[in-house]
Amino acid sequence: MSDPVNHPNEPAVFAWLSGQADNIGDSMLRRAYAQALAACGRVEAWVGNPDSGYASGLGLSRDSMNSGYFRWVGRFARSAWSGSAVFAFNAGEFVPTKKYVAGLIFMLPVIALHRLRGGRIVWMGAGVRRGHRLLMHPFRLLARWSDPLRFRDVESTRIVGMGKTMPDWGFALGTGGALVVGAPIEPAGANTPRDYIAVVLRGDRRPPSDSWVAAVERLAARTNTKVVVVVQVERDRAAAEALGARLDCRIIRWNPSVDHRQQEARVRAEYGRCRAVISDRLHALIMGATEGAVPLGWCETATDKVSRHFELIDADWLRPPGDGPTEALDALTPDALETMRIETLSAVARARAELREAADSLVRRVVVDA
Repeated sequence: MSDPVNHPNEPAVFAWLSGQADNIGDSMLRRAYAQALAACGRVEAWVGNPDSGYASGLGLSRDSMNSGYFRWVGRFARSAWSGSAVFAFNAGEFVPTKKYVAGLIFMLPVIALHRLRGGRIVWMGAGVRRGHRLLMHPFRLLARWSDPLRFRDVESTRIVGMGKTMPDWGFALGTGGALVVGAPIEPAGANTPRDYIAVVLRGDRRPPSDSWVAAVERLAARTNTKVVVVVQVERDRAAAEALGARLDCRIIRWNPSVDHRQQEARVRAEYGRCRAVISDRLHALIMGATEGAVPLGWCETATDKVSRHFELIDADWLRPPGDGPTEALDALTPDALETMRIETLSAVARARAELREAADSLVRRVVVDA
């Protein structure tokens, strides 16, 4: 790995990009974030194990990923003296756990030095869960130091008490339009028929009721499609097998022999054949939308996390209307689904325009203003 201290004309961007090793949504959204950061300088990232399947989904070179947390902090400490480096905190869902707090507290003196020496701190695209008040203190301090500071939903700005909003970085990747950053994964052909409805459910919540499963089957019959169950988080495998048996349908399983990027390509290709993706997982819905499928959070176990991220781009149909998700599925007509498809394309276009503005503002603040 090259030494950032010896290349003053190319600032190093020290990016905290760790995520869940079994979740392709985690690597997908951070890949877009990493590509936006790469426009500001040479990325030096902490990603956890740099040889993991998760790390492969980030689109970074092996030399850009440090092999140990303390080694990465040490390199950042050396660069902090120069004031020319950039510190970028993690995107994606942020849970203020004791381990996360300990990691940040260890870094705070270095981050403070970096700031005093004129270095830039950025935090863009996170979604913050409400945590214990004491555990939130270091992160609120980091938020005060960050510019730009943008979160992926309004609730996060309320929890932290500051910051602007932006769409989730995951909207930057896919087919359906110009990309904000990076290159798309090869999509299914433009003329591929959309003859499936994908169901993607979390494995850590109660199984769906028989009435909900029957409503999905009736929707497929009305729209002349078939149901496919998709696994994009490895820990959901057992629940997906059980659901696939109940629906008597095809299952896109988690393949342990491939990395995140390859698994993502398989999932994207499937969503490219779908008229809709029904899920309680945020990034299944985002990935489906970027592949041209209608995202529907009409599940019995869906939380407002899903709907509030889509409401930011005026896609307000994610929350089921009427009496509940089963009734909403039964009331959905083929014509209404087609209207939603057109609205989905518009919502993704809005998200990408906002992400382009966010990425441009990042470059302005970090490169141009510096």
